[in-house]
Formats: sequence, structure tokens, C-alpha cells
Amino acid sequence: MTPQNIENIFTQLKKEHHEITKSISTITDVDHKLFHSYLTPSLTTEIDNLRLNFEDSFEYIRMYFNSGRYQGFKFYDDENLIVFAIEDKKKPHFKLFKPLGEGAIKKMTQIISLLSSITKYPIHCVCLDNKILKELKKIKHSEIKNIKEFKYYIYDLQTLEGLRGNRWKNVRQKVTAFNKKYPKLKVERLSEENFYNVIHFIGEWRRQLLTSRKLSFSNLEKNKSAASYYSDKNDFKNVWATVYKLSGRVVSFQLLYRLGEDSAAHAIGMADTGLSGLAEAAQVDVWREVLGSGIRFVNDGASWRPGLDRYKRKFNPISVQKVFECKIRM
Repeated sequence: MTPQNIENIFTQLKKEHHEITKSISTITDVDHKLFHSYLTPSLTTEIDNLRLNFEDSFEYIRMYFNSGRYQGFKFYDDENLIVFAIEDKKKPHFKLFKPLGEGAIKKMTQIISLLSSITKYPIHCVCLDNKILKELKKIKHSEIKNIKEFKYYIYDLQTLEGLRGNRWKNVRQKVTAFNKKYPKLKVERLSEENFYNVIHFIGEWRRQLLTSRKLSFSNLEKNKSAASYYSDKNDFKNVWATVYKLSGRVVSFQLLYRLGEDSAAHAIGMADTGLSGLAEAAQVDVWREVLGSGIRFVNDGASWRPGLDRYKRKFNPISVQKVFECKIRM
């Protein structure tokens, strides 16, 4: 059920005397085909004719725009598709997805103007490439701030074979040592039976990072919502959600979703920080699982700090994408 705060904000939006509000509605699972009809293979990597952008799946919208404290909405006029989310707060906060469609940049500008009319807070725009960011900078009477650049790493899973060679030395040693020390690691598919344990683990994982690395991840609702949503939809064809246990306790949770015919996004990768080598062992295991399902390429998501950047590079990426986000006020 839509939280009352969000419902009130949406009602306020619809009251605006703006032609564009007639084409705004909530996002539901039936929008899956509509969303995917706008996605085209990415040409931002060295590999042609593949869909490799992390956000180019309706699963991304489910997780980041339509779960936890966010409710997703769409503007659709038969030509352009603009997706945005209202955050469940007393005062309006909006998150805006990259525009989809030939004339979508112009429509996006109109949406930003509309949303700005009922909030004093800037609109958070995400999943932008450099071209879209440049267009946003051209909007008159606007202020853009907090521009952030993220690196998204692309991997060819065929290189995992045997973890051979010097470039795999660190990962190979970590995985071998972990498997030797913990031979009874149990692997399960996410299900209705174990997802409550996964929810508990996500909370524990956050507390570990706060204690051991002084890192704060305040927005883990999407991970918890994903565990709940996919507990009975984990088909290992379009979504791969895997749970790792030691002595009956969840110690790792991995989730990937399909992007294209032979590509996927690694959306969640969480491992007990007190178990050396577990992160590498779980990642290699789940990547081998999706490789067996016909997935060759994986986008492993954003890197936003040096330690995470070093970790991702251990797995020998074949390409790096630059993705931007910003906040804009009109």
C-alpha cells in the first residue's frame, strides 16, 4: 500500500494545472514490457550489441525506484517514458531516472519543472551518461550541484575458468584458503523459508561495517525489499539470488538480474566481513552459477570508494563505464 505521505504528494502533483500530469501514473509490474521496449543495447563499452548498463532492466526500477521508502511513478505519452520516485518523507523528495525516448530530454525538463513546483528540495537525477548531463546543464533558470561520477565495472565470466594465471593470484589464494578452512559452507537459493534470516543478516552486515570500517549504508531498504520480493520469484533464469550459510547462520547474500541475452547486473553482494575470503568465494561461486545459465558478461555496479575500487579490480574487468548523478533545482 502506498504510504500516506506519498499518496498526499502524488495528489498534490495531480492538482497542478499542468498538461503533463495527465500522463503520470504509478509504476506496477505490468510496466515491465513497456520499460524494456525502450532499452537498446549499450554502445558505451568495447562490446557491441550487448545490453550492459546496470540500470537497463525493470528489476532495477523495482529495487531502486519502487521499494522500501520509494514509490515509483511514470510519465508516458506514447513516445517518451520518464520514471521518477517519491520518497516517503513528510516533505516532497524526488528521484528521477534517465529519460527514455527520442524527445525525452525535453519531457524530462518539464517533469523537473513540475516536481520543483511543489518542493524546495533539489531533484535527484540518477543513471545519467555524459550526454544527458550536458543537456541538463543547458536548462535555463536551473542550478545543478552535487555532480558525482561512478565507475561501473564490466566482467567477462569466461575468464573465471580455473582462476588461472598471475592476474587471478589474489582471488585464487583467497578462495582456496576460505574453502579449505570452511569446507561446510552451505549454498541455498533465496526462498520464503530463509528470507527472514537474510533480512536479519543485512542488518548485521550494516552493523559490521559501522563497527569495523566506520562506513554507513543508511539505505538498505532496497536490499531488504529485494529479499522479500524475490523470495518466491527467484527463477535462476532472470534473477539469481543465493544465500550462503555456515553453521546455520547466513554469512553472505548475492543477487543478480538479467540485462540481456547473455548479460546480467550484480545488484547485491554482501558477505560477513569477519570471514576472510568469503566475499571472493561467494562472488566466484555465484558468477559460475550464472555462467552456467548462459550469462557471459556481468556489470558489477558502482564503485564509490578506493577500497571497493581495489576489490572490483581484482576480478579483472574488461571495461569500465562512467555513470553520473546530480541534483538540480529550478
